Amino acid sequence: VTCGPGTKLCGKACVDDQKDPGNCGGCGKACADGEVCSAGQCGLECVGGSTKCGGIQDGVAVGKTVCYTCRAGDEPIFYVFTREPNDSLVKLVKQIEAMVVARKERKAAGVINFLGDPKDEKLRQRIADFGTRHSLQNVSLTITADGPKFVLSDDHEATVILFENGIIRLRTAVERGKFDDEATAAIVRESTAILK
Repeated sequence: VTCGPGTKLCGKACVDDQKDPGNCGGCGKACADGEVCSAGQCGLECVGGSTKCGGIQDGVAVGKTVCYTCRAGDEPIFYVFTREPNDSLVKLVKQIEAMVVARKERKAAGVINFLGDPKDEKLRQRIADFGTRHSLQNVSLTITADGPKFVLSDDHEATVILFENGIIRLRTAVERGKFDDEATAAIVRESTAILK
């Protein structure tokens, strides 16, 4: 078995030992009941995270920092990592919203992470305005300084990651200038096939 980026083989499964409470920081290192695994360490709270700028009403206040991966637990969570809240993202984000709504019984979540300084008020406002302008109500819109962890290279417009059961199930990047209907459809097809 060959594991994808950000995962390692533990037994017969590829896991992210930075987030998997059953293999936290290494294979077989389980967290205690009530603890989460964040950055490869067991604890009562997540380390790091993203600062919420708008989107879904999920109990996290705008301006608060949250680790959505920790909150989701084993449930599916769609992440998009990108730089700017621009209109080329709208079709993909709307499709992710539709997949989240279709999987409400599984408590699926969607998080659109914009890379930057969480203290940058102008960027936070542009992100919030993007959400309002496009009526985004089923995904969280956040800003994170953790971009280097997610390998969003200079020639990519976005990286899309699908987590489920603490495992990266899909990781794909869209090149700059290639965020079109075809790229969006491919991401939706792959995600739908994985989550069946």
